[in-house]
Amino acid sequence: MDKRIRNLLVRALKGSKTAYRKLGIVFLQGAICKRDRALARLCLDKAIELGDEESYFLYHREFSKKKQVIDDRSYEEMRRDYRKAVGRKEKKRLEGYLGVMI
Repeated sequence: MDKRIRNLLVRALKGSKTAYRKLGIVFLQGAICKRDRALARLCLDKAIELGDEESYFLYHREFSKKKQVIDDRSYEEMRRDYRKAVGRKEKKRLEGYLGVMI
């Protein structure tokens, strides 16, 4: 097993919502290991259950039938964060969750 995935898995099993989100992304992309949408969905579900808002948007972008992010208060907060973000890295990260609705 890849060391990065192992470390993420250990952190996730200890209750890290960020680690579950990152594992979900790893399984969606298939760059480090074989692409597996079922595992990605499970990891994102667990991250959402633990309260990770970014996973919520990512989940709905990837698995909703119309590929639309649910527009609610959390989404509006993320849009405000995007507008206030100074660094390009932070803006790029938020763009991935906000999609074309920016």
